[in-house]
Amino acid sequence: MRRAVRGEQQRRKEKSLHEAILASLGVTDGADQTAQPIGLLLFKNGGYARTRAEALPNRRSRCIKELHFMAKKNPAKRREDRLRLDLSLLKAAVDAAEESILITDHDGAIRYANPAFEKRTGYSLVEVFDKNPRFLKSGRHEKVFYRNLWETILKGKPWTGVLTNKARDGSILHEDTTITPVYDAEGVLTHFVAISRDVTEKIELQQRLEMTEKMASAGVLAASVAHEVNNPLTLVVGFSQILSEDERLPPDAREMMLKVLHNAQRAGRIVGTLLEFGRKQEPQKTRVSVKELFERIEPLAGYDLKRERIEYAFSTPCDDCVIHADLNQMEQVLLNLIINAKQAMADSPLKRLQVSCRRENGRVVISVKDTGPGIPPDKLKKIFEPFYTTKPVGQGTGLGLSICYAIAQDHGGTIEVNSEPGKGSEFSMFIPSEAAAG
Repeated sequence: MRRAVRGEQQRRKEKSLHEAILASLGVTDGADQTAQPIGLLLFKNGGYARTRAEALPNRRSRCIKELHFMAKKNPAKRREDRLRLDLSLLKAAVDAAEESILITDHDGAIRYANPAFEKRTGYSLVEVFDKNPRFLKSGRHEKVFYRNLWETILKGKPWTGVLTNKARDGSILHEDTTITPVYDAEGVLTHFVAISRDVTEKIELQQRLEMTEKMASAGVLAASVAHEVNNPLTLVVGFSQILSEDERLPPDAREMMLKVLHNAQRAGRIVGTLLEFGRKQEPQKTRVSVKELFERIEPLAGYDLKRERIEYAFSTPCDDCVIHADLNQMEQVLLNLIINAKQAMADSPLKRLQVSCRRENGRVVISVKDTGPGIPPDKLKKIFEPFYTTKPVGQGTGLGLSICYAIAQDHGGTIEVNSEPGKGSEFSMFIPSEAAAG
């Protein structure tokens, strides 16, 4: 009984509430109960909404089933929202771009760098913000190169060319870059936008092909010249040695013949180098531990380095620094790089040499770093070319680094150099690790 009374009271309460709502909407019993407008709602931002209500009967009584708001924003608000959407879309597009995008102010201070820049260089926007991009310089361009670049963009003209920069890890980046001036509404130059496409792989492939062609041509020439010179040179060495030991000759004549013998022997060594360069020898590859390689090289090079008062250190390679290579050829390359570093530091006040090894992207990297005078950019481009040398006349054939480069190529690798005048040089040989080679 009590439950029935409570139910009846609840139905009456709901009916009274429904009737009150319908009455407020102007809908009375028996009247048209379709959608009725009930007025406007004004918003603080200047927009407004027209509202209507639909009163539809249900099983128990008439009740409000739907309340509709027909909103309309003011024009200024619509433009603001559209601009916000466009800016959001623009940022998403720039962030997703594969090209590196860098924005600086008029003085060159970095104001923005997209994720592609961060990934490619290894520097985050937080680190480079407000810095000048000069920290990316690789030392491969001369001062006149940057001077021409700045003169062009400060005149309001876009600059296009290939920039060779250095990433955080020391790797070289070749980028096809366009730098465009940006003006404000009053026509004042305020910013620069640099958009760069990575062409490192393309440039390096082109350089390797050019080097291979040069070395092939030089090899044929070297072998031909060496064979032609070797026969008469053998006679010179033989007869000068006989005459230098002939006691019937005056002492001054025998001394002159000794000088002839020594220079002929030196020429013989040069001919031997030419023959070695021109003769293509297939490497006899075996499992080579870089740790073992360092242990063999250090006693050979250490005595000479100590005599020249050069501080040196061979880092201990990790156990997985293993390559599939010709051990004798690897020794030849490493010794050549160490000797070059020693000679480069002859007049340096600080003489330090570091030989190290690391793994990088499936390759083993063996590096020789010195504190010599460094190599100018114009010479750096030719450093591996046959018969090119930075040494004084009579102190080099210009074939040592070319032979090292050829050996590295025969092992599926390469040699790179990082150097700046006054900051020393670092030669790095990249050879596929044993796992990658297998």
